[in-house]
Amino acid sequence: MTKAKSIDYETIIKFPNITDLHNYIASLETDSFGWMDIDQFAKYLDEIIKIQFKSDFDKWDTLREYYYRRNITVHNFGKISKIYAEKMDINDDKIGNELKTDFKYVNECEDKLLEYINFVSDFILKKFNLVLPKNSETNNKDLIDEFENI
Repeated sequence: MTKAKSIDYETIIKFPNITDLHNYIASLETDSFGWMDIDQFAKYLDEIIKIQFKSDFDKWDTLREYYYRRNITVHNFGKISKIYAEKMDINDDKIGNELKTDFKYVNECEDKLLEYINFVSDFILKKFNLVLPKNSETNNKDLIDEFENI
């Protein structure tokens, strides 16, 4: 959360305890992530915890492409949009061309997404000197595998 954000007293006194207030504030903050594109989210994390994807995560450009291709797949029938062209720095004459998104591409996305999750997790653990419980057998790969079984 940035220091510029505030909450009024009327809202604060509506909560029966501090835990509920913390959960409310956390919910407000995380809900805003859904409205950010990947570049905005990266900037947010850089401002908050000083994680710099462009220089520290070697798959950053690939991850960005996956994100923006996902958007055109969902919202533009897989055809290059003006936003995609701008974000991927490609010529406007490619707008309207369809991008190939096959199962091989989707599997590659999954692998890179796992690397991204591991990168962020490791960064946060180191940054805040956190240690996962020794009895914890869950890792990020297990979470991805579990998601695939849904």
